[in-house]
Amino acid sequence: MNKIIKLFILISSIIIGYNCNAEDLLQVYKITKDNNPTLKKTESERYQAYKKIDEERSSLLPQLKLKANSNYKNNDGTDDNKNIKNTELSLQMTQSIIDISKWKSLSIQEKHAAISDINYQISQQDLLLETAISYFNILKSIDALTYIKAHKLAVYHQLDQTTQRFNVGLTTITDVQNARANYDSIIAQEVLGYNELKNSVEVLRKISGVRYTQLAKLNINKLQLTKPDNITFLLENARIKNLSLLKARLSQEISNDKISLAKSGHLPIVTLDASTAINNTRLDKNSIESQHKINNHSGKNNAALSLNLPIYQGNTVNSQVKQAQYGFEAATEQLESDNRNVIQQVNSSYNNLLSSISSINAYKQLIISTQSSLDATEAGYQVGTRTIVDVLSATAALYQSKKIYRMPNMII
Repeated sequence: MNKIIKLFILISSIIIGYNCNAEDLLQVYKITKDNNPTLKKTESERYQAYKKIDEERSSLLPQLKLKANSNYKNNDGTDDNKNIKNTELSLQMTQSIIDISKWKSLSIQEKHAAISDINYQISQQDLLLETAISYFNILKSIDALTYIKAHKLAVYHQLDQTTQRFNVGLTTITDVQNARANYDSIIAQEVLGYNELKNSVEVLRKISGVRYTQLAKLNINKLQLTKPDNITFLLENARIKNLSLLKARLSQEISNDKISLAKSGHLPIVTLDASTAINNTRLDKNSIESQHKINNHSGKNNAALSLNLPIYQGNTVNSQVKQAQYGFEAATEQLESDNRNVIQQVNSSYNNLLSSISSINAYKQLIISTQSSLDATEAGYQVGTRTIVDVLSATAALYQSKKIYRMPNMII
């Protein structure tokens, strides 16, 4: 996570804004982090899982119960009138002394909480990448639209020149029609480019909850292209720190704990029960011969240590153990699957990055070559050795090469 944040800071340092209202990538992410509902949901689930630990731990702590009882009996109307009032107050305590299942349940919940913590970190990473992808998709759409407009302007000048040449009889109506058709095609591309830009902005709005009108652009000239670390180091680092693998390992440990939890169904349970109580009985006796009043106080204390040893429960425990063992096998296979996925992702990302770095110089040279080709084609058109179709094709090739030159930089 820290490495990704450092990467964002580095990227932000090579992003330039054309006015004070332009938001850079780091600013956009900070706003997105505060507003994204998916991240907030994962954070709440994380807090919920940690509170669940307290619930599991509570079964290991003393359980206290206070009980009060009061009753009154009136025997008026008899020869021997009696009014009896009895009040009792008791405090009961139950303490688990030995219960392996409760300890295992606590351990399992602690690992579930650790998984929820990892899920939160994964959500943060996903949001980082999703924000960056959406941000650069907008920049790519802006760049594409910029080159379409420049291409349209160049073709418009060619159409204007071709029309003037046709008016003085230096070219045919076919050249004018070809130039017009190419110009109309670029106008259609411009409409699609605007639509793609609007959709890209909408994606970022969905993620961040904010509709941005100005974003800082990438200064490619400040971007230093350096090869990544050795692939062996990257793979080893991924095996140790990759969040998906950490999550899979914890899931495997939970599955192993569930085996022990199931086996604890055969283990003894020792419980301490203690109580203390005080009692007050008040007797008022009225008769013809005499009148008596009795006020009696008493108390009692009890303590008991109980042992519960399950012998046979209809094969339930054995079935639960088998289920847990199969669950452990499934978690182990899932860990292996995740490990292979991580290796594939690291290798693919490494190869893609090397390819993008290598392609940048090639695309830069392509711009030079297509510019030279356009200059030569235009010169040939002026002397009649090339057609307007050749000029239009060379112009399209130049702006296409400028467009694709930006793509590897965005990928990096």
